Amino acid sequence: MIGKASLPTAFSLVTGLLVENMNLSSRWLWIVVPASVLLTVAVVWEETRRDRRPPARAADVDLPALADSLAVAVAAEWERQRAEHRSGDPVPLPVSWHPAEPRLVDQPANVRGTRVGTRATRVNLSGRLEEIAEVYARIPSGRLVILGKAGSGKSVLAGELLGQLLDSRQPGERVPVLFGLQSWDPESNLKTWLADQLARRNPALALPYDGPLNGQLTRAAALLDAGLILPILDGFDEINPGLHKAALRQLNKAARLPLVLTSRRDEYRRAVERAGVLSRAEGVMLHDLDFETVAEYLPRTTSRRAPGTDDGVWQPVLTRLRERPDDPAAAVLRQVLRTPLMVFLARASYSDTPGNDPAELLDQERFPTQEAVEEHLIAAYLPAVYQREPPPGGRTWRPDQARTWLAWLAAHLETQGAADLTWWRLRDSVPRSERLRFLTYGWLGVMIVASVVTGLVIENIVLAIGYLYIGGNVLLLSERRWIRNAAPDPQPRRVRPTARELLSALSYGVMAGIPAGLVMSAMAADPVIGSVIGVAVGTAVTLGVAVGVSRPFDQTWAVSVADSLSADRTHTLRRMLVGGAGIMVASGIVFGVAFRYGLVAGVVAGLMTGLVIAPAMLLPFAWGQWLLVVRLYLAVTRRLPWRCVAFLRDAHQRGILRQAGAVYQFRHRRLQTYLAQQHASSRAASTP
Repeated sequence: MIGKASLPTAFSLVTGLLVENMNLSSRWLWIVVPASVLLTVAVVWEETRRDRRPPARAADVDLPALADSLAVAVAAEWERQRAEHRSGDPVPLPVSWHPAEPRLVDQPANVRGTRVGTRATRVNLSGRLEEIAEVYARIPSGRLVILGKAGSGKSVLAGELLGQLLDSRQPGERVPVLFGLQSWDPESNLKTWLADQLARRNPALALPYDGPLNGQLTRAAALLDAGLILPILDGFDEINPGLHKAALRQLNKAARLPLVLTSRRDEYRRAVERAGVLSRAEGVMLHDLDFETVAEYLPRTTSRRAPGTDDGVWQPVLTRLRERPDDPAAAVLRQVLRTPLMVFLARASYSDTPGNDPAELLDQERFPTQEAVEEHLIAAYLPAVYQREPPPGGRTWRPDQARTWLAWLAAHLETQGAADLTWWRLRDSVPRSERLRFLTYGWLGVMIVASVVTGLVIENIVLAIGYLYIGGNVLLLSERRWIRNAAPDPQPRRVRPTARELLSALSYGVMAGIPAGLVMSAMAADPVIGSVIGVAVGTAVTLGVAVGVSRPFDQTWAVSVADSLSADRTHTLRRMLVGGAGIMVASGIVFGVAFRYGLVAGVVAGLMTGLVIAPAMLLPFAWGQWLLVVRLYLAVTRRLPWRCVAFLRDAHQRGILRQAGAVYQFRHRRLQTYLAQQHASSRAASTP
């Protein structure tokens, strides 16, 4: 705000120089200085009102229709996930369950909502994987807890439920949406957090809802309040254990909200012992996979043959497991293959990767324990997927590079205590002091280059350095707070220019027009008419840019990181054009006409001014910080690739990441933890 408020005053000083150099009457200062003061007051007033102003109003929307649009986006994403992760190829891995212990669920009467004095029995929760939606529909309260041990298929079952509910959904019904709980702070309201997550993934839902509360709710919050969202909350056990009690209390405050909750059994049991059960909720406990299920499933995942035989590559291993179950190596491997996660990793490393023989898993010396086998399967997963042909439209990444980059991302998420990999938060992976140093030194380098180029053209480097340094430094210092504070969120394009945008454009336009007006007054027969024309032209150009770049909000859903980035990039560049056009024009006029250096010098000075002020004008926007910190700094320091979005998209297509709207997540929490540990070990080994 200080920098923006200083710009009118800075331009009044420039005008003073023009008056002196052009031998104009001093009466111009009596016009320019009060005008600059008024503009300064207007900018400060507008900035102080910014936080109190309600967001731009959007057109009326019908909530059921909005829910239908969201359902289409969620269903499309789910189908893409299922195809890319091959979860149903050749068939889904069967997951079975039994009713959870009575002490972990609410009383049947509360689940059913029966009147006092009416006898109630537990809901029949028996069924198969392909019937999970029907099982869920039997629960009158709509509240279900899915329990199991690590890797037992809780997320698989929750995802299958989401898919079946979407397949059977009718217009106007609830939309199932999957939320990872790791980033939830239970001290905050559950519905508020859910609305923020929805809006983050789908920017169309961040717009205000023009309903009974007069635009005080976002569309996401309105959908939740209308009961049109079914939250599927994945990973209760991933919340800080010290907050489990508070989390259950928050969930119970929303006792009328249908939801599905997944958790590891032991962590949930301890939370229940401290805070009581989840009110009105039934529960299921997942079974381990039995050996015969695994023995039937794994051979169907590959047509590869064991060396020197006509048997499938898995057949010798499975025969040994079946015929010698008490063999130490066989007993260890049988125990490992009791969870869907380990079966999936075994398939990725041996069924889908030519040259790998699963018989090595029976090497007792290499893998003496269950933990050793599991760590090997996790470690082998990334090399296996990066040995495959790249997805259509993708590129080949070296496995060691990809692992280093993914480990960096995993460490960033672990540091943030988050599961959602959002592109606009990646700049937080660089410490604040490091970001500030990069910004300061980088801007100084840009300023020196711009000053030298301008100085060579006008043959006066001192004037160029003084002019560009003072103006650019004032603006940059005012915007450094954006690199210090929390990262800005992506902004949807507004329906129309706001009062603040028009006022900002007006101030920039007048500042650009004042020098032009002075020049025109010297050249025109009537100085007053010339000055008015000059100011009017500068103002009209900038206001025209402001109005022209404000397009109607595109009623589409950001279903990918690329969509979200593209929308925010467009928004950022348009806003930069509004703010920068007037300043660049003014600089061009000052150097080219007022200082009489000519047309070429004016054009060069205008372009170099744009180069100097660009970093400061990028900082307030999510895409601007992404460009400066992630695309530039992290790529130069080799912590991430230059084509970061392409790399993340490729990792998603290979099944390493999963996508939820404009957010990526590691496919399994255990993979994220493992990679973060590898990053920490690598840093420790490289530290002298």
